Amino acid sequence: MSSFTGSAGVLAVTKDQACLWTDGRYFLQAGAQLKDSGITLMRMGEPGVPTWLTWTAEVTPEHGCVGIDGRTLSTAQARNMKRQWEKKGLRLDCREDLVGQLWPDRPPLPATPVFDLPVCYAGKSRGEKLAELRGHMARQGADAYLIGSLESCAWLLNYRGQDIAGTPVAYAYVLVGRDNVQLFMEPVKVPAELLTVWQAEGIQLRPYHEAAEAMQTLDNAVLLYDPASISVMLTELLPETCQTIEEREFPVLQWALKNETEQ
Repeated sequence: MSSFTGSAGVLAVTKDQACLWTDGRYFLQAGAQLKDSGITLMRMGEPGVPTWLTWTAEVTPEHGCVGIDGRTLSTAQARNMKRQWEKKGLRLDCREDLVGQLWPDRPPLPATPVFDLPVCYAGKSRGEKLAELRGHMARQGADAYLIGSLESCAWLLNYRGQDIAGTPVAYAYVLVGRDNVQLFMEPVKVPAELLTVWQAEGIQLRPYHEAAEAMQTLDNAVLLYDPASISVMLTELLPETCQTIEEREFPVLQWALKNETEQ
């Protein structure tokens, strides 16, 4: 939408103006790439520069609507935005991907293969990690645990990916039930040998986009999840009968605590 290629930025577009926020790493780059685009560069942290949240609230009419692609916004972020905009009566609509409608030749998600991380490197098998997680679920009274952190998905199921340069992860969601595991990842990424192993271990592979469909099947379930790592699009699809338990201390973040083998 803007031609800005930095790794961090927010673009806000109204009917008659557009602004892009980025931090000090990219001031020179953004200034050059936005030249003659009609988009105003907002230098984050500089004196007199409002945050994008504040600016959006100021330029949106009272009781107006702000649209955001719900796949790119966490549940925690959405709540923060609604809280800050509540006094002005602004509504947040996360249902539409307007950019996608303008971008017919948009590149697909990466199809780079994932690979198994053997126990000799991981230190614990998938079964051991799942048993520990299910123990935590039982203590919380949860029927399912939804994982959105890419690092946590890879750590829990002992695989590594190549979707993001410099980080060995793959785009995925994991939904752990009391007696089943659903991994939402594009099947083309999984070698046949690894798929056979996963199937034997009770891991069901489903296409990435079917995570949304799975949310709608959690009727009368108790779901554990971290609102900072699950998109608002997914949580808004949960049935009214689904009870949620939120926790910031995500147990799968044990990937940051190395066991003896990993050390």
